[in-house]
Amino acid sequence: AWMSRHGIRLETEIGKTFTGRSDGLTTTWRQYEGTYDGAMIQYGRLADVIVLAQPGAGGHRAQDLIVEAALFETGRPVLCIPAGFRSLDAKRVAIMWNGSLQAARAVGDAMPLLSACGNAVVISAGQSEGPDATELVERLVLRGIEARTKRINSSLEMIPDALLAVLAEISFGLVVMGGYGHCRLREMFLGSVTRHMLTEAKVPILIAH
Repeated sequence: AWMSRHGIRLETEIGKTFTGRSDGLTTTWRQYEGTYDGAMIQYGRLADVIVLAQPGAGGHRAQDLIVEAALFETGRPVLCIPAGFRSLDAKRVAIMWNGSLQAARAVGDAMPLLSACGNAVVISAGQSEGPDATELVERLVLRGIEARTKRINSSLEMIPDALLAVLAEISFGLVVMGGYGHCRLREMFLGSVTRHMLTEAKVPILIAH
């Protein structure tokens, strides 16, 4: 029914022999017998981007396994969509920046969207692990992207809530951020900005590890 409403064809209807790029949007169905993370590894590593439903705050284990496998095992960017969200509006993008390898990878993965956006706000909190937010803005401006910085002054414990408050204050259509900069075991004990953002944000998040 969803395919019919949007005029999307099944891959099998196009033909089993690949003869070149097909016109229009197509879809396909893959059935996999095994574990959640096994399925994600099998198919996720071939994707340009992996689109997932936002994990619940309750931390359902199946959802956790899928999101963790997508982030840690595929090497691909993950786009998490909150419940009830209908369309992606990337005209105004928030970039969560701490200078880390993960944040840099997320910005690189998001560059096609950033190049088409109206403006970007680089949000920082705490000390940068590498280039600071101003340096990132300079690079974005050189690419023709309108960008500015926004600094959050909060204690370590308050940073996740402060980030969410900024997202609510400014009407963003997309958030770009690196995920799980520390080892997973440490994140479990100390709490995680990544998990808090993934479960609580009301806008789509493009995240990379």
